[in-house]
Amino acid sequence: MSKDRRGKRIYFYIASFVIGIILIAAALILWNNYRRAQLPPLEIKDEEIVYSSLDVIEEALKRNPNNPDFLIAASDRLIQTNDFKKAKKYLKKVTRQNPASIKASKAHLLLARLETRKNLSPEKLEEYSTPPMTDAVDKELVRASLILDDVKADKSEIQSQRFQLAEYYWSSKKLDRAIEEMKKAVDLDPDSVTGIKSRIALVQLRCMKGSKNTHIGELDAIASQLMKQDSPEYMELYFFAGQAYSNLNYYDRAFPLFDRLVKRWPDSALALEARIHLAWIAGDRGRIDLAVNYLRDIIHIMEKHINNPELDVNPIFAMMLGDTAELPEALSKFTGSKIPPEKFREKVDRITHSLETGDRQNALKEMESLLDMIPGAGKK
Repeated sequence: MSKDRRGKRIYFYIASFVIGIILIAAALILWNNYRRAQLPPLEIKDEEIVYSSLDVIEEALKRNPNNPDFLIAASDRLIQTNDFKKAKKYLKKVTRQNPASIKASKAHLLLARLETRKNLSPEKLEEYSTPPMTDAVDKELVRASLILDDVKADKSEIQSQRFQLAEYYWSSKKLDRAIEEMKKAVDLDPDSVTGIKSRIALVQLRCMKGSKNTHIGELDAIASQLMKQDSPEYMELYFFAGQAYSNLNYYDRAFPLFDRLVKRWPDSALALEARIHLAWIAGDRGRIDLAVNYLRDIIHIMEKHINNPELDVNPIFAMMLGDTAELPEALSKFTGSKIPPEKFREKVDRITHSLETGDRQNALKEMESLLDMIPGAGKK
């Protein structure tokens, strides 16, 4: 057989193979499209899916496998369950399909969190408060930031993403980078809710870097403006500003913000946490009776919503009890050592046991009983 004929035959084989691959790929695409068309629609709106459980999001992905919002939401749940391989696959898909989008920036931020968590044991995950800044984590954060420099997206979305980036740097104690990102968030719109939140955060960061006296006036000005606002959208800002003052040890300035929040939105979840801060401040001032009354309010509110599965009482109890190892001794000192720590220890142990066994009703009962033990803090 001549070289020319042999060459044509090889070319024919190669062409046939390539065409076959193309036809198979096309058939698979058609088949997948057909299968998705046969799936019944989910009885939930797309915008609600991202707040749903992983199972619901995975079902949505069967119908729309390239939806970046679904991929990001699923990845977030997967990272929480330490399924890093699948989460990374989803996030890489987002960055490939939408490389210069706000979605890609969000994906890179999640990849940074993934890189942080995957190298930590479950015990270390519980312990660490400062995420380690490895090269892999830093690379993802830089990519997330660079995208935001040129992305065409809604200003509020960019601002929110900038704030989250700054928070990540802050939690990693990279204060210069956190300040840089937080300033960019402020510059986008200083008077939006996220803009005001960013300004409050920026004051805290600058105080951590330098003198509190130099920057606290900025927070005073923001708080003064906040106290004139009654719209629910400002509720989080009341709490955030109060927290900022508390973190900087300006408890007298934090008190009116928490107090206003509780009076304006008494049944909100943030009001529960605000009452805990008010109780701490009252206790610090020596007003044990007032502190106990705030704690009783929390218990009574939780009793009303005890059967609500969305109410997670454990974090609230954790804030109320603080360090359970030291609490009995602290309570004993409040009583002038009239009641020994062992008596309080018994109550604290009962509360923690009830929480561990899921008996929320009994935990509340035992907490009320614990408060009854404190002299001068009679029943409300």
